[in-house]
Amino acid sequence: MAMFKNENEIWEAVKQLKGETIKTLTQGRPNLIVEVEDTGSMNDEIHIAERHTKPTRKDVVDACKTLSYKKELERKQDLSHLSGVSSQKSSIVFALVYYIARKDVELIRRDRRLIILLKG
Repeated sequence: MAMFKNENEIWEAVKQLKGETIKTLTQGRPNLIVEVEDTGSMNDEIHIAERHTKPTRKDVVDACKTLSYKKELERKQDLSHLSGVSSQKSSIVFALVYYIARKDVELIRRDRRLIILLKG
């Protein structure tokens, strides 16, 4: 991957967000990262204050891989499996990917949709 050499680097970048407040990219809702589990499992969770859904290591790693492969990430199209009745994680995973990769990406609008675009 251009942004990260491997999945461990992705998770290390996520762990650096502990104690930070990140905003969702579409509505600007603040999300305080309270805890980031690190057992080595793809089921490790990111605990966010006042948010009942918990993104997992797999959610973030898969989204980063999609960004790396496609050179862009669009929330509704690429992360649709994280939205719905039982899971409402697409907006926070989209924001997490942007925050951990912000040196290597830019945020653009295309047809009223926000897209994370890989630079270069």
